[in-house]
Amino acid sequence: LRIMETTHTAPINARRTFSLTTMLKSLLDTLLALALTPYVFLKNMTQEQKEAYVIFGWLMLMPLSIFWNVFVKFNPLMWPYWIWMAHDNAPANGGRIIQAARKWRLWNYFTSYFPVTVQKEAELPTNTNYLVLAHPHGILPMGLFANFATESTGISKLFPGITFHLCTLESNFSRPILRDIMMAMAHVSVSESSIKYLLTAKDTCHAVVDVIGGSAESLDQEPGTARLTLDKRSGAFRIALELGIPIIPVFSFGENEIYEQVDNPQGSWLRSIQEKGKQILGMSPTLAYGRSIKGDTWGFLPHRRPIHTVIGSPVQVKKVEHPTEEDIDQLRKQYVTELVALWNRHKDTHAKDRKEELRIVA
Repeated sequence: LRIMETTHTAPINARRTFSLTTMLKSLLDTLLALALTPYVFLKNMTQEQKEAYVIFGWLMLMPLSIFWNVFVKFNPLMWPYWIWMAHDNAPANGGRIIQAARKWRLWNYFTSYFPVTVQKEAELPTNTNYLVLAHPHGILPMGLFANFATESTGISKLFPGITFHLCTLESNFSRPILRDIMMAMAHVSVSESSIKYLLTAKDTCHAVVDVIGGSAESLDQEPGTARLTLDKRSGAFRIALELGIPIIPVFSFGENEIYEQVDNPQGSWLRSIQEKGKQILGMSPTLAYGRSIKGDTWGFLPHRRPIHTVIGSPVQVKKVEHPTEEDIDQLRKQYVTELVALWNRHKDTHAKDRKEELRIVA
């Protein structure tokens, strides 16, 4: 008001200057507040609270992707991104890893929540690529994410010169923004062409991690058990034979302990609905529960139980350009023998409270 009263010739310009300055200052203050909110929010928390909220944030990525999908589709300013995304083949061509994202401090909180640890049984030469078959899937393979999608357990120091890629459903890359986050975190499509692209690459040593049991295995998840879906899985073994690529068995002890699941035995009405849902959705609709964010009651956060991942020795595979079913079955039996031996070596240390031994159920 004082500015407008001082002169009759400049009130309009002065008012514009005043409004523009105020608006810019407000905008900058808002952006600064948004940028600092996570820092201030986490700064005043205990270590356990930070860990819980990071896990919660990770679990919210999938629900948020639904909002992002609507935002991108119905916002004209985002249509160029939508068009580019529709023509982007990066998920099937090695992805777009951002090493800085894999080293974010947030992932240290993610890993220490359980905590997640990793150990290797053998050195891996870097003169060949590897197909890594990981077990079990669990409700959500959080230990495998911590080990192979982030650097929070030091996987690159454990295996220098090897780039790990974690496979996930191809449909996950149809979700805007989430797809780019996943690719930054070393995720690639689980399609055959995607796996072969990396296993035949010569630029560096690649290790493709396939959680071979898939979401079907999650329906058999129960603490104290190790029920694997493997008998009907032939694609990975066929690829290994065609390319002559070594297969590495990996088992995450504790992956099945972090969630409980509503009883769904084979033949029950619930199991029938879940299996039908899997056919429609492409993923298993499990009824799982863990603990609340405060830890005082049940909720959707996983239990704080240790996950220990053991990376076994490579199973050497002789190249067969046109493998038969007999060739595939023979390799699968050889692999299962090595996997069971790995389980037996570590079960008394990392699966002391098991209800049963490792079983191939499907």
